[in-house]
Amino acid sequence: MIQGIVDIGSNTIRLNVYFYKNKKFKLLFSKKEKLGLAMYVKNGNLSKEGIEKTILTLKALKKDLKCLKIENFRFFATASLRNIKNTAEVIKIIEKKVKINIHLLSGEKEGELSFIGAKESLQKEKGILVDIGGGSTEIVFFDKKKVKTSYSLPIGPLKIYKNYVSNIFPNKSEKILIEERVIYELDKLNLKKSKIWQKSKKKKKNIICGVGGTFRALKETIPSLNVEEEKKFISPKSLENLEKKLKESDGNTFKKILMINPSRIHTLIPGILMIKIILSYFNCSKIQVSEFGIREGYLQDKIMRDELNEKIE
Repeated sequence: MIQGIVDIGSNTIRLNVYFYKNKKFKLLFSKKEKLGLAMYVKNGNLSKEGIEKTILTLKALKKDLKCLKIENFRFFATASLRNIKNTAEVIKIIEKKVKINIHLLSGEKEGELSFIGAKESLQKEKGILVDIGGGSTEIVFFDKKKVKTSYSLPIGPLKIYKNYVSNIFPNKSEKILIEERVIYELDKLNLKKSKIWQKSKKKKKNIICGVGGTFRALKETIPSLNVEEEKKFISPKSLENLEKKLKESDGNTFKKILMINPSRIHTLIPGILMIKIILSYFNCSKIQVSEFGIREGYLQDKIMRDELNEKIE
């Protein structure tokens, strides 16, 4: 089966086309459009300009699907359309103009699907998965490679950048505000009273499985700037070294980042700050970055449901 998946995210809108057979998948085609929808949110609403840009992008991707003769495809949205006040209105307009159906995922469901996508790459049976997107962060506790609980924070590096950073990189006072906001959102989950959090704090050297563009960008950036300590994992020390490199305002450093991930240069430090706080909060010493995540999880979940419905019918 050939299946197209369009992920409408806060930072990017991406089309992936997969070949799926016998519970295994292979990525055949991928196209990413850097839209930065979180930047078009004003007073909690997605602006008219943001809606129009989304419609134009989705029409173009739908045209790509047609050119590729992909008949099976799904469109889904995460925090980009979930964490705005005019969600229903925006989805109605987009669906009518583009002639598609949009599946809006809850934060908890987003975390569960990210876990399904990353499941096969997990190096431990028990632990924490963190999916950092542009506008939200999902935290999933798992045991025996099964989801125990899933949480969602309404913040991500792009949203943090928009709300707290006045230049390309945050200054000292802005960093303090960012750290306070991340801790505030984590504390709101009331995890400190839960057995899961208490066990994670007592356990030594917890490993986080990192999912999403922020983690992948860091995995690509760290080795190129010679701040890597371990090849398989990202450590807090690596993050600190990368942050120092960025503080130095070295032209060569910026050039290397622009060559690798130009669209994420402004969200790198907000992303690093978020990750450092999360690592400390859950007493984690390493990050395993997964190549797969929400789109692969959505693909598998969608096909499993389709197969189940076929059996019932």
